[in-house]
Amino acid sequence: MHWTHRTLRRGLALIMVLAALFSFQSAAFAAKATPAPTLGPANSEGPVYDPEHPEELQANQLYAEAAILIDADSGKVLFEKEADAKMYPASTTKIMTLMLALECGHLDDEVTIPQEAAEVPGDSSLVPVTVGEKMTFRDLLYGFMIRSGNDAGNAIAVIVSGSVDKFVEAMNQRAQELGCENTHFTNPHGYHDEEHYTTARDLATIARAAMKNELFRDIVATESYTMPATNKRDELVVRSSNQFVVHDADRMPYMYEYGTGIKTGYHSKAGQCFVGSATKDGVNLISVVLKSTVSSSQAKWLDSARLMEYGFSKYEKHAFADLYALYPVTAQIGNVNPEDPLNGQLELTLVPGNDFSAGDQVCTADDLDAVASLLANNYTVEYTHSLEAPIVAGDIMGTLTYTSPITGESFTATLIASRDIAAAPVSTLDFIAESLGLSTDSDDSSPRSLLWVLIPAGIVLLIIIITIISLVQRHRRKMRYMRHMRARMARERRYGQRVYDERARRKQRNDRNYHY
Repeated sequence: MHWTHRTLRRGLALIMVLAALFSFQSAAFAAKATPAPTLGPANSEGPVYDPEHPEELQANQLYAEAAILIDADSGKVLFEKEADAKMYPASTTKIMTLMLALECGHLDDEVTIPQEAAEVPGDSSLVPVTVGEKMTFRDLLYGFMIRSGNDAGNAIAVIVSGSVDKFVEAMNQRAQELGCENTHFTNPHGYHDEEHYTTARDLATIARAAMKNELFRDIVATESYTMPATNKRDELVVRSSNQFVVHDADRMPYMYEYGTGIKTGYHSKAGQCFVGSATKDGVNLISVVLKSTVSSSQAKWLDSARLMEYGFSKYEKHAFADLYALYPVTAQIGNVNPEDPLNGQLELTLVPGNDFSAGDQVCTADDLDAVASLLANNYTVEYTHSLEAPIVAGDIMGTLTYTSPITGESFTATLIASRDIAAAPVSTLDFIAESLGLSTDSDDSSPRSLLWVLIPAGIVLLIIIITIISLVQRHRRKMRYMRHMRARMARERRYGQRVYDERARRKQRNDRNYHY
């Protein structure tokens, strides 16, 4: 019997040890399935997240089953994890609903809450709004988004489209227009339905389109809003629980200092969901995390912050002068010496010392070349120096004006020649042109063209003049010859007459002498 009691005691002890081990394993399994938000990765076998090096973020360091991070301005994907997996969006659906509602306008019109507002599941989140209640459309939209009220979602659908079903059709149509191929909505608020799904990529696309609306940005960034008293209730203050919006470290321990929106979502099938936005140093990011565990509400904040920090770590600020150096202004110089190694191509450099901060750009290393090229398309150049050689390095060639397409800020910079360019040897034509005081600049070709007309004409005229002079001289020589010949003939006639006369006198004398 003693042995039996001892054996029982040992057996009980063994059972207790096994139970303790089982409990420990169960706890460990539970921790692995739904990790505490203070731990690093959702996969405990992966590397621990290092907040000092956010740029090293890996997919298995996120709690979310699906996630994506995009540049809100360009749409460029910066990080993704199962971004095309079909997931349940829960109340992040309301992003599409609010976007469509805002596009209808009439925000200050009074609306009446329809019967459909009361036709939501019993465990729905509510603003609340009451059937027959009258308020402005603007107040309804603020209450809907900040309190995530499904009742307000149905009301908006009916007010905008006449019925919930027609509004849902509009939601799906807009999703298709935006290129969301893996999205299908069945209601305007996100309450669970097996056929109500999307993806992290599609949801980011929808959020990016919505954030282009200024009032949408204001609503999703609002910490609290006062809804005036109506015919059904007193004044109602609604407060956001979005830790990317409420910058209150005491009330929101997982707040993100650069957060600007957008929308949370949760139900047991969808898990913890969040579409976030953040802005830092001019960079605008949008993140989506879907099913960041089911039970831990903090996981979605940690995931979103990690994504945002990763994104911001990829951006650097680049000075305008450095970007200009990638695509500098070049000028083609004329009248260049044939031995010039670049055939007259002259790169113009900026005179340092001016304030070019309006042209500074923030971008990722991958986008640096594209940003510099785009920047160059916004230059306006005015030349103040002749684009003819000779050019001396440091010569002021003109000015560059840049105007930011985003801020509208502008500045003017002085451009100087980066090298010497020798002039071509002086040609006969240019020598004549310079002698006549005519310009030989390449951008003023009319005097040079005139020379090509004047010079041949001058040559012809000279030939004519020479010919005329030659003819005149020939005529003069002929006239002199003729005068000479006439004078000679006159002399010969006079001489002949004298000889004749002398012979006649001689004959007369002889005749007289003969008669005597």
